[in-house]
Amino acid sequence: MADPSRLRPDDRADFEAVLHHALGTADIRGALGTDPGGLTAAHLRAHALAHADDIAAAAEVPYRSYRTVRRAARHETRGPLDTPAVCCRPSRCSHRSWRARPPRRCS
Repeated sequence: MADPSRLRPDDRADFEAVLHHALGTADIRGALGTDPGGLTAAHLRAHALAHADDIAAAAEVPYRSYRTVRRAARHETRGPLDTPAVCCRPSRCSHRSWRARPPRRCS
């Protein structure tokens, strides 16, 4: 079994998306604004990606919660015979999916 404190390969895309979002917030952009070339932001991004396992280990409790919620969401979005569920009313549906995950069922 994999070390629970390490970032799992199937979570890496979400980690990168959250990192991109965090580096794009006004507070972070403002703090990094003293570097007009953007090298500090690029260095920070590369450093975070290189140390993703350490970051996951430092955030072990929230990461474990994330994994539990994600596992439940994946289970919820499965239809009969473990096939991806489809939205019943795509034009009126308020559900949003991240990346290539299937949409949730409308209620």
